[in-house]
Amino acid sequence: MKAAKVSYVTQEEAGIGVSDSKKRIIDQTLDHIYQRNGKVTPELLVREAKNPRSAVHKYFEWDNNKAAEKYRLRQAMDMIIASKFVALLQSAAKHEPAAVVAISQAPVVRRFLPALRGEGFKMRKEVLSETELRKRTVERKKAVLRAWCREVIDIEELSHLRQLILDEIGEEP
Repeated sequence: MKAAKVSYVTQEEAGIGVSDSKKRIIDQTLDHIYQRNGKVTPELLVREAKNPRSAVHKYFEWDNNKAAEKYRLRQAMDMIIASKFVALLQSAAKHEPAAVVAISQAPVVRRFLPALRGEGFKMRKEVLSETELRKRTVERKKAVLRAWCREVIDIEELSHLRQLILDEIGEEP
């Protein structure tokens, strides 16, 4: 499938009408930073936001105690997400060897998965063995795939893979 010629416009220019003024303010600030520096980095955005007259100043936590606590929570989340298992896949057929792949090539997967909203994380095998939690996990993963498909819509080399994914999860391109 050949990708169409792509042009990029803001959501407002496309007539989508961004109702969230915060998003519009952030996008404008990011555009301004890009025009000035030829790139956007977290450091450049924070530098811009430090000025109390900056439109994005109010979207940052400037109380260092609160910011430090939020940062530690982010670090804790990163640690939970980084905890991994090696998934040794087993054949469903009784006459096949137990390990389908060599241990050195086995996939590494997250040890903990989100449980229900507000209930933190549970061990992967527990989440995947409970019907409702498994269903929610599958839906979250499909949402990730949908988002990926939207993100690569303008990359012709991935159009075939994108279409396969959309066909498999039952989505329209």
